Amino acid sequence: MHAEKSLRLVLLVLLITALVVSQGYLIAPSGFYVAATTLGSATSTLLEDSSGPWAIVGAEDQIPQINNLFWLFGNQSIPYVVLHHSQIVDYDRIRQYAGLITWTNVEVQYNFSAVKLFARTKPVIAHVFDFCYNLYPALRGSIRTISTYVAAYMVDWGNFRVGDRVEMHNGTHYLDTISASDLSIFSDLTVIAKAGTGQVALFNKHGDNPDSGFYVMDLYVTRPNSYEAGNYHLFPAIAKAATIKAGRYSRWMTNSLEWQTLDWIYSWMSNFNNTYKDIVKLQKIGTSVQERQINALFIGKGTRYLIADAAIHGNEKGGTHGILRFAELLVEWYQSNLDWRDRLTQYTIIVIPVLNPDGYVANTHENAHGIDLNRQFPPAETTAEPEAWALRMLMENYPPTNYISLHTGGEIFPMDVLYAAASYPYETFSYWVVSEGNSLFQDLKHWGVFYDTWVGAYNNVRRMSPFSSLSGGYAAYQYRAAALTVEWWGVPKHNLHAQEFYISTLLSLLMHHDRVGDSMIYSNAFLTKTIEYAGTALAIYLNKTYMSASDVSETKIYTFNSTRSPQKVYIDGIQRLEGASWSWNPSIRTMTVTGANKLVLVEWVYTPGASKSGDFNGDESVDVYDALILTSHLNLRTKDPGWDPKIDLNYDGIIDLYDVLVFSGYYGT
Repeated sequence: MHAEKSLRLVLLVLLITALVVSQGYLIAPSGFYVAATTLGSATSTLLEDSSGPWAIVGAEDQIPQINNLFWLFGNQSIPYVVLHHSQIVDYDRIRQYAGLITWTNVEVQYNFSAVKLFARTKPVIAHVFDFCYNLYPALRGSIRTISTYVAAYMVDWGNFRVGDRVEMHNGTHYLDTISASDLSIFSDLTVIAKAGTGQVALFNKHGDNPDSGFYVMDLYVTRPNSYEAGNYHLFPAIAKAATIKAGRYSRWMTNSLEWQTLDWIYSWMSNFNNTYKDIVKLQKIGTSVQERQINALFIGKGTRYLIADAAIHGNEKGGTHGILRFAELLVEWYQSNLDWRDRLTQYTIIVIPVLNPDGYVANTHENAHGIDLNRQFPPAETTAEPEAWALRMLMENYPPTNYISLHTGGEIFPMDVLYAAASYPYETFSYWVVSEGNSLFQDLKHWGVFYDTWVGAYNNVRRMSPFSSLSGGYAAYQYRAAALTVEWWGVPKHNLHAQEFYISTLLSLLMHHDRVGDSMIYSNAFLTKTIEYAGTALAIYLNKTYMSASDVSETKIYTFNSTRSPQKVYIDGIQRLEGASWSWNPSIRTMTVTGANKLVLVEWVYTPGASKSGDFNGDESVDVYDALILTSHLNLRTKDPGWDPKIDLNYDGIIDLYDVLVFSGYYGT
């Protein structure tokens, strides 16, 4: 083994020697020129992969704005160290870092060859001045300060897509860029964003692998006020060597300075439907005053419904694009994640991106009759407008278990949530879901402040009366839905954070709340599937892996049936007595289960007269034991071992979900 290593080392030295030219320099891949003496100490470690901290090179006394980077890395829990440029003496001094940021605004001296060598295998984010004056001095005359801070993206880049026109705001109306013609000296370069004619605002000079190389921009755009969203331009480069949570859900649509037209949105919905017909259905649900269609996307295959609408106020457009991104995520997860496939087999998600199309086109709060559509619902008001009727008829045809209305407000409270407060249990369960959504949003770790409010938690949570004229109150009042009205307060064109705010809340309702048969359920774990068996047993499938490993799951079950109480409880397949991980409060008919990781099975008091068609074990009772027998036989075909014709309730030759549904009484027995 040692001999083999020695031979490899000799061959490597011979290769290096052959490449050294008379000037004493090595021509490295991707156009880098590295001093041979520097390479001598680094060759054996050139391909190292490091998960260590980032290094930020720059002096705080010279560039106070470098604190923006310290806040960014600290908020995202990414380890970093600060180096003075004089500390970069050779490659060995920096090779242990996961990534490097160089931010100088004057000519300084350090080992530029070492930084270039580092960039061959790892990311280096360079301030435009540092790149042009220090690293590649041939470009000293290439910097152009232009009177704009609007950049057009030329490639998909993190949260941005080709064609997005977004702000790269450095606190002024000017931006430092590099002339595109001057950058033509590099053959290994990708222009990421341009600002103005022929001016490059962000580019990548490639390294030896897709995650390496120089990423160059005006670093002054990394402002602590996330209103300008400058941090999003850096995130994709940092994500090459670190985990970035902010921006996990948000993407495109709301990033552009121009709002998308109604025609564009409807065209997007049509293309989306045509692409994913196995899981998506596009449907017209009504017509506006001016005879514009009101369209909805149905995503999923279940018989329980989450309804979400946006732009009930036509000039509140942030939720529209948040809903479209939400739809995109659901389809992506349905295709790639078994938990989400289970959820979207039980649920159908109905999203209405524009409930008030006339107001959307005219950019007005009201509809074409000048009516506020969110004051059109019983019991406080009578529905008269066609757009409000479209939503009411949708709810009548698809009674919602969950309902969310998305809004965009003013500039006082950046994140505002109203939850349905009808009476127990709706108010309590809805509040728990709001809390989960808040935790989910905080976990995204948004960086900076928005109008003097730290972005990272709901700023205002309020109760919503079900006896009002709001659509959310109506959903709670009429359909016992867990209903929320969600409002991002702020200038609509800056909605990268807003998208995540909306989507976190939507996901919270879908992941943590359910209602099936006579039971309402909440869990801080992901409720992937819930099945009620003929009114006598309840199975709740959980996935705790979405929670922090140190957190304990808590599941609440409310029964609308005042004559029953839990008889037997199984937690992850083990029967537990009351007091051992579960408790029952008969006065509020609520059961609390703690510590479950995968499955909670509850057998209620048997009700005389229940159907015996599911009595698989012959004990004269349709109960949790029969449910266990049935679920253990799921997806068995006639030729499979263990297939039992007694369990094939719909006689189709396979024991599957349809038999569970028949057993549950949904299709009769």
